[in-house]
Amino acid sequence: MRILVTGATGMLGSEVCQELLPDNEVIGIYLKNREMGAFPFKMILIDITDSSGISNVICQLSPEVVIHTAAYTDVDGCELDPDKAFLVNTQGTRNVALACKKCDAVMIYISTDYVFDGQANVPYTEDDVPHPINVYGQSKCEGEKEVTNILEKWFIVRTAWLFGIGGRNFVSTVLQLARQSQELKVVKDQFGSPSYCVDVAKQIRKMVVADAELESQNVISYGIYHVTNKGGCSRYEFAKEILKYHHNSVNIIPVVSGEFPRPAMRPRYTVLSSKRLVEDSMHEWQYALREYLSGK
Repeated sequence: MRILVTGATGMLGSEVCQELLPDNEVIGIYLKNREMGAFPFKMILIDITDSSGISNVICQLSPEVVIHTAAYTDVDGCELDPDKAFLVNTQGTRNVALACKKCDAVMIYISTDYVFDGQANVPYTEDDVPHPINVYGQSKCEGEKEVTNILEKWFIVRTAWLFGIGGRNFVSTVLQLARQSQELKVVKDQFGSPSYCVDVAKQIRKMVVADAELESQNVISYGIYHVTNKGGCSRYEFAKEILKYHHNSVNIIPVVSGEFPRPAMRPRYTVLSSKRLVEDSMHEWQYALREYLSGK
């Protein structure tokens, strides 16, 4: 199967590419000015906001599946520059969706827990109605609408609190700060679902394989899926678990979000739960974290 992955040099995109090899022909798309490493698959430099460019590339390659991981994920950056946020996360997604429609490709769009407002007290499922409270969430939510309005063959994969190799994330930030100080203040009133990129990529591969099998049986499997490691925690609890394995002497102080004013409002509670995964092999988040840290 020929599969194209946007954002292929990103933390999740690179894991998705590796997971799909060697059983598929994988082609990666990456952004200008991004530092390149060695990749065991074809890479194409193109900006997803270039509508004609991305359309030409996708149509010429004619992939069966396009996995769209490329995004502007700096939450505060989005708040400070909403034009860029909507250009990349909404218009860029529209460009990819229109190209998928032209070449009849299945599109898998990576979305976020930040499409929700955080007012819930129980985990959000795929049936809950999005209501984002910051520009990042709004731009990703509008991206979801572009996908569903343009295409018939689509998956939306919402994930959250991603950590892994090759990208800035909460785990790497906590470890870096712990090397610099014996005391860390971490918010205790933001709750979510930590997600290991390796586990998310494995689940995406299963969706691709299952879709190919179901399509041959004329069974529709498209829709929204929540793909995170099992369970939820606060940022404070997450930090404590991280530092069990590194820098045990660091004192972690729980604080409220108001002590760290940021340009973008964060939803209070965005733990995700899936009602739709047929084969849910996602590990508990604590297990996934240990797997990640054991390699560091």
